[in-house]
Amino acid sequence: MLRVAGYLQWLPPAWQWLVNPYSFLLHCDALGMGCGAAFLLHGHAGRVWAWLCLRPGLVCAAAFGGIVIPTALARLFLAGFFTVPLTPTCQALGFVILMVQSVLLPDWGAYRLLNSAAAGQLGVLSYSLYIWQQLFCASPATFGLNQPWWLSFPGWLAPALAVAACSYYAFERPFLSLRARFRRAAPARPDQEARPRIVNQAP
Repeated sequence: MLRVAGYLQWLPPAWQWLVNPYSFLLHCDALGMGCGAAFLLHGHAGRVWAWLCLRPGLVCAAAFGGIVIPTALARLFLAGFFTVPLTPTCQALGFVILMVQSVLLPDWGAYRLLNSAAAGQLGVLSYSLYIWQQLFCASPATFGLNQPWWLSFPGWLAPALAVAACSYYAFERPFLSLRARFRRAAPARPDQEARPRIVNQAP
């Protein structure tokens, strides 16, 4: 609803922050889909495997189409009634399907590359990169600069990755270790001691 309201300029100026391109409210469905996928994998792994892996080629093509087709229509300014409210949703759903499928079928097709050691290391740094990348892919004019190589694509990839690695290894990982230490030291609640651990595995 907010995507449509922003596109049609229905909101008064005081409410324009709600439809800022980076507004959480315009993209929360994508985050929700990722969380929903985690819950489905945890509680219904066998059913998810059947949905996504019995016909992997067909599912992969449908997910890829969900990413590409709405994007192409939006770039061509076609089917605005569909692309304005639903393009980010379709993209998120397509990416979530491909991501879950790559977890369940790590040796199938191009998913081998995603499950390689290099891709795994990039995944470890992905959240740090998400936090820091905006400093480097922003317009140089934001910082009063002309066009230095480290603020131009693809040059900014190197410093962004370097800063992300420093952030992860010097700041985040020590705090993650501290959290793990506190969890080991914390006494278990009675309900946790009595509850058996259930591990769901795909067929």
